[in-house]
Amino acid sequence: MLGIILGLLKVIGIILLVLLITLILLVSIVLLVPIRYSAKGHLCDEEKAVTAKVTWLCKIIRVKLDYNHPAKPILELKVFWIDVMKMLNKKKESGKPKKVKVPKELKEIKKQKPVKEKGKKEKVKKEKYHPAVNIALLEAADAEAARAEALKNGEAPKSDASVPEKITDEEGSDKKLTFEEKIEKILFKITTLYDKITNVMDKAEYYIGIYEEEETQGLIKDSWKSVCKILKSIRPKVFQLQAVLGFDSPDTTGKVYGYYCMAMPWLGEDITLEPVFDEKYMDVSLFLKGRIQLITIVINGLKIVLDKRLKRLIHKFKNGGNKNG
Repeated sequence: MLGIILGLLKVIGIILLVLLITLILLVSIVLLVPIRYSAKGHLCDEEKAVTAKVTWLCKIIRVKLDYNHPAKPILELKVFWIDVMKMLNKKKESGKPKKVKVPKELKEIKKQKPVKEKGKKEKVKKEKYHPAVNIALLEAADAEAARAEALKNGEAPKSDASVPEKITDEEGSDKKLTFEEKIEKILFKITTLYDKITNVMDKAEYYIGIYEEEETQGLIKDSWKSVCKILKSIRPKVFQLQAVLGFDSPDTTGKVYGYYCMAMPWLGEDITLEPVFDEKYMDVSLFLKGRIQLITIVINGLKIVLDKRLKRLIHKFKNGGNKNG
């Protein structure tokens, strides 16, 4: 009996070990195998075209976007040799109801108008209302008639809502505030405004103090390093931009080319600009290529999210400058 139990435990252990190794391999593949992308485009007066590709797992998964103005963009998604987008489109088309073709004879019969027989009058359909609706309509008509009669006599029409009428001069004049009451009202507004301003200033000083703390500065510095690593990992390794530009005015073309010459040391040889002073002209070509490794994004993202200093900073911000918080 003991041998059977040990044998079962051994089999279960082997299965769990195989599942764990499989899971580790899958996670490693997802994190370590890079996602490769590329894009190229051409923009000019005659053509506006862009093509983008994304591949993963040695082109097992392929995504392609092709756009050539004014045609509609074409999206392709393939897994191995299976075209996923075609399958989805077929399912959508199969779900739509098929149009039934109507014979021409039936169409002609529908177009023909029915001949009215003489001596027969068409019955006019009278609208029937509910008794409650009839009562509401009668009350609305009476109210409108009373309002019109009041306007003719020069009296103010009575509204349906119970709005308190303003006290006339015969019954009594409106209550007027004294000079002291007016001063007190103005002072109250000034004090409330001052309290609001001081509250805002206190909160601003609180947040500025948090920002100037050594711990916050260290968190910002380390987080910025992680963000830079993520951006560096996803930026294109190849980036080429070639432009031939000419504007309406030669002065504008000269200014743009001057700015390009000043920025040339930072732009490098991959970005080129050729000016055209004689006419308005545009011809731009773009090509970029790169890859994304998810492990770099995950590691640096976890460094930012799991940092204890970030939790303490969020807690301080939640207090919002409350002295008792």
